Amino acid sequence: PPPNLGDSPAVSSLGSPSPSPRRGVVAEGGSGTLLKVRSWTEISESLPVTNTPTHKIRRRKLFRQLDTSDEKRVHLGDITGGNRLLDLLGGVHHAPLWCVEGAYKVVMPQPEGALSLKKFRVFLEVLRRQFAIFAVYGTARTTKIGHAECSRLVPLLIEWRSGVVNPSQALAEAGASNVVDLVQLSNWAVRQGLETAFEDEECAEKGRKKRSSSLPASRSPSRSLRSSSPANNNSNGVSKMGNKKTGMSSVGGKKGEDFGRSHSAR
Repeated sequence: PPPNLGDSPAVSSLGSPSPSPRRGVVAEGGSGTLLKVRSWTEISESLPVTNTPTHKIRRRKLFRQLDTSDEKRVHLGDITGGNRLLDLLGGVHHAPLWCVEGAYKVVMPQPEGALSLKKFRVFLEVLRRQFAIFAVYGTARTTKIGHAECSRLVPLLIEWRSGVVNPSQALAEAGASNVVDLVQLSNWAVRQGLETAFEDEECAEKGRKKRSSSLPASRSPSRSLRSSSPANNNSNGVSKMGNKKTGMSSVGGKKGEDFGRSHSAR
């Protein structure tokens, strides 16, 4: 069986904590080789979900690697088939497939649906949260967790700005029984504050776009003043001024010639 990589002791079905594994535990691979496995906290923090240039590049690359049909969409089969996503992430071969399927269904409830690049980011955020929950309780989906033990999720719920400070009360209000398994707890917890996960970034992006779009308009008066200035428009400005003084326009030029001839005649 895959190693339990929870960073904190996992609660067993009897309520007693199981031994806490060391960080960077080594697991045996399928061919008998030893694989270096990262802790769930390290894996969770490494997922490319932020808006930094590095994470954007990694996220797009991962999306393209999964989009084998070049549809600009990623289906559930693209992610779970042959554990492709877990293989591409590296060091998470021991992750249970149910958490990947669960994260996908949170974002895309309809099984026939597919993820766009924007939705793919939300999917990775859900998966990141799931791995953070594994760091608290382990990965066994049958692990039974009492409402009192749900208080261990409070630091994560605060980080996710969920607004939930008493998960035990919130679960009771949601109709959960006094004891839930890890799947039920995860399905509830990863959704908390998910709708506003990227709200600050979206507001900041809108603000930048608004400022950049208003920039030309704010500079246009000065440009128009410069373009109408005689110093910056030598040919037009000077010729027009000269025409006014000498009368040497296309029409006024004839007047000047006639005036010259009449003057010389006299």
